[in-house]
Amino acid sequence: MVAWFLPAIPWIVEGLIGTAVVGTAHVVTPGREEREESMRQLGNAIAGIGRDDAAMMEQANEGAEENAAQGDAVDACTTCDPPPECQEAAGDVKEGLYQNKRLPGASGGFHGYLNRMVEQMCGAHGPGTVGFNNHIQGLQGAFNRVKGGVEKMNRARCNPAQLLSRKERLVINNILSRRIGWTPETISWKGRDHPDCLNFTNLRDTGNLGDLLRIIRPGL
Repeated sequence: MVAWFLPAIPWIVEGLIGTAVVGTAHVVTPGREEREESMRQLGNAIAGIGRDDAAMMEQANEGAEENAAQGDAVDACTTCDPPPECQEAAGDVKEGLYQNKRLPGASGGFHGYLNRMVEQMCGAHGPGTVGFNNHIQGLQGAFNRVKGGVEKMNRARCNPAQLLSRKERLVINNILSRRIGWTPETISWKGRDHPDCLNFTNLRDTGNLGDLLRIIRPGL
C-alpha cells in the first residue's frame, strides 16, 4: 500500500495547488489572511500524509524484522515440540532402522535395517550362499524405508536434532552415504561363532542402538 501511494503525492499536491489557483482566478480572490490559512492547511495535510506513510513504513519494517527473528529462533530451536509431519517422518525413519518382526507377538512383516544387519553379520550362512544373497534383498528394502523417511523429513524442513539422537544421525549418515561396511552389499560376515555374535539374539531384541552397535561396530 505504501509503495504505490508515495509516487502519487506530487500529483495530489499539484492538483490541490491547481485547484487553489483556479479558484483564485475564477471565483473569489481571497484576502491575504485567507490565502495564508489555506496554504497552512494544505501544508499540514501534506505533512500529515508524509508522517502517516513514514509510520506505516516503520511499522512494516519492524514487523519484517520481528518475523525474521522468530523464523531464526524456530530454525535454531532444538527443544521446541516438532510439528506433526516431522514426528511422522522421524517415526518412519526409526521404523526403518529398528522394526523387529521376531519379537514375541509380532506378526512377521517388515524387519528393520539394523536388525537385518546384525543377522547378516552373525548368520550361519556366509557370502556366496543363497541365504546370504537373499538377505541382501531384504536389506535393500529396509535401506529404501530409511531413505524414504529421511527424504520426508527434508521435504518438511524438519530439524533432525529434535527427532533423532546424535548417534542415530551418525548411523543414518553411514547407511545413506553408502559407506563401506554399512551397505547391503558390503556388510561383513562374522559368523555365529564370532565373539561379537555370541549374544546377538538378545542384543538385537533390546531395540537399543548401543546394543546393536556392540555387534556392528564394537567400541564405536
